[in-house]
Amino acid sequence: MKTKVAVGMSGGIDSSFAAYKLLEEGYEVIGVTMLGSKEKYEIGKCCSFSDIEDAKLIAKKLNIDHVIVDLTKEFEENVIKPFINDFYNLKTPNPCIICNEKIKFGLLMDYCLENLKVNYFATGHYARIKNKSFISKALDSQKDQSYFLYRIPKNKIEKIIFPCGNFYKKDIKDIIAFNNLINPYSKKESYDICFIKGKDYVPFLLSNSENNIIKNGYFISQEGEIISKHKGTLYYTIGQRKGLNIAIGKKTYIREIKEDGNIIIGEKPFVKSIKITNLNLFLNPINLKEFYNIKIRYRTKEVKCKIDFNSSKLCSNNALNSFLYINILEDVEASAPGQSAVIYDDDIVIGGGIIEKIYLS
Repeated sequence: MKTKVAVGMSGGIDSSFAAYKLLEEGYEVIGVTMLGSKEKYEIGKCCSFSDIEDAKLIAKKLNIDHVIVDLTKEFEENVIKPFINDFYNLKTPNPCIICNEKIKFGLLMDYCLENLKVNYFATGHYARIKNKSFISKALDSQKDQSYFLYRIPKNKIEKIIFPCGNFYKKDIKDIIAFNNLINPYSKKESYDICFIKGKDYVPFLLSNSENNIIKNGYFISQEGEIISKHKGTLYYTIGQRKGLNIAIGKKTYIREIKEDGNIIIGEKPFVKSIKITNLNLFLNPINLKEFYNIKIRYRTKEVKCKIDFNSSKLCSNNALNSFLYINILEDVEASAPGQSAVIYDDDIVIGGGIIEKIYLS
């Protein structure tokens, strides 16, 4: 009897390759597509009705069964609403990370293991599994997505397969094209949030306020001088320079957004240390080393760091009360509260957490 695997299929290049590759390796493959679309939102880049049609077509070409799982309500409650609330509470969240934790490798994976009776769950993410216990970086460093996967529960890793992890994207495109699954050279890829059109979040947040109120206040210099009123905290994030509409004779960046609604502006903010909470660690806390590398935002460089064990609190049986203070040992532009910090030991993901507080140099 063949080993059964469910592949999360979006109709795109990477998940199509994942299904193709697993078939080639002798697995019994079932294609599974999650519906996350809601008419009240603007979903259209993944998890939509058009994606279902694309995935159906690929499944038909591969001659595999295809299942649709409606998770619209769960997606709204676990991903969209927290995203909205976080912004109004002065955080800059990363909904893709939460979606991977709670939806794709949460509810969708659970559905496949329990209802479809599969042995494994696979996706088109660019990452690898090491020793059935850790997530590690993909071979293609330009496409690596391990940062987005650090919140997957450790007990699920042994049931996950990432077929794209050992391939370069250009080779995957060639294989997909050669087998006439889709035209990978015309298939558009999106790097934006799936339920928002474009990169401007503000119109979406204003139209879905969930009774939240924008905090108002003033731009204040590092020296404490009041510069002018701002439009509201919703419009700004740490490190932002464009769109401030103020002129003080030099480049000016947002350094801190305070609880009272005032915004501190000044020199480009570099981070000295961070406090992270909501931890997910793949090592027992007692086995953590002092020095690692860390990535404090997906599009920033990975830098050396040192865990401050004297200030941190680690509870092996209660992650909710755990937190880590981490000193950053190289210059890196500051991230914002709500973003994720992911800890690496070479290519292996040790774990990470949500940034609660940043301390600037």
